[in-house]
Amino acid sequence: MAFFTRLAIALALAVTLVNAAPAMEARDQVVPMTTMTYTRVEWTLIPNSPYLTTTAFPFTVTQFSTINNAETTPAA
Repeated sequence: MAFFTRLAIALALAVTLVNAAPAMEARDQVVPMTTMTYTRVEWTLIPNSPYLTTTAFPFTVTQFSTINNAETTPAA
């Protein structure tokens, strides 16, 4: 039952944020999505890593790229 309660709360918060986003953008409280720059980092797990049994980060960066959303988003 706790799972469904948490799910309902999460969905309610998500709907609230989605509904508030246009008004916040109109008041310049957030950065418009068309001007945001996304940085994508793809991670690959290191096989047989000694760090897997510790609290160290067991990943390595394999690809790094930056995408300007304004250039990749088609005009509405």
